[in-house]
Amino acid sequence: MKSLMVLLLGLPLMVCAAELESIGWGVVSVKSARVRDKTGEAVGMVYGGETFEVLREITVNSEPALYVQPDKKGTQPRILQREDCHVIEEVPPAKEAKEAYADYRLKKKVLSDYYGIRLSRDGVYERALEKHLKDSPAKELPKLKQELAEIPAKERTYEQRQKNAKKDAERLKYQNLRKELRYQATGLQSEIARLEPLAKQWEAEHPFDATGLEKSGVYVRLTQQLDALKERLAGMGITVEH
Repeated sequence: MKSLMVLLLGLPLMVCAAELESIGWGVVSVKSARVRDKTGEAVGMVYGGETFEVLREITVNSEPALYVQPDKKGTQPRILQREDCHVIEEVPPAKEAKEAYADYRLKKKVLSDYYGIRLSRDGVYERALEKHLKDSPAKELPKLKQELAEIPAKERTYEQRQKNAKKDAERLKYQNLRKELRYQATGLQSEIARLEPLAKQWEAEHPFDATGLEKSGVYVRLTQQLDALKERLAGMGITVEH
């Protein structure tokens, strides 16, 4: 798939979604991901298993991203981070090519089912791990790391709003919010650094044994479903891992 490297704000000036042809397709491969409109404004979330067509590969703030048309009815083109997606570099066939289009729709459904089930199994594992860690002195560590990981996206949003602001007061507002985020990041980094040695020591003394979980009925059933879908996808020329 040929990349088109553009600045986020350059996209609406250079292309119109109605004029773009799909250059591939894909599925959201993470539990949830924030999406943005073509101005860079965060406009909502997408969830694992949701499918889309790729209109352009772009770069947003030096990070790979995709300008996509979600399959969800009534949804305008959106920008997704590339790392949150499994992309198939295959041009979707025209609806008039009925047999090829039916095959394409089937591939998309099977891949969507695969990620939906895989994320469900991940959730089973995560809940078991959370239960195990409830007595850890560093039980807040995963939550703090997640908060820290979300800060760059928030900072990019505030930066874009600051650039788009028409009044000095509004620009100052977002400038201050960006400063607050940096203070927050520093505090999170300090607390994470304090908790990580405690977590490492506690987990060494209380290792998480997933053997029982992996033999449980729910986990086994989900794994069997994934194995079947993985084999089916391989027959369609699509490789996945789990």
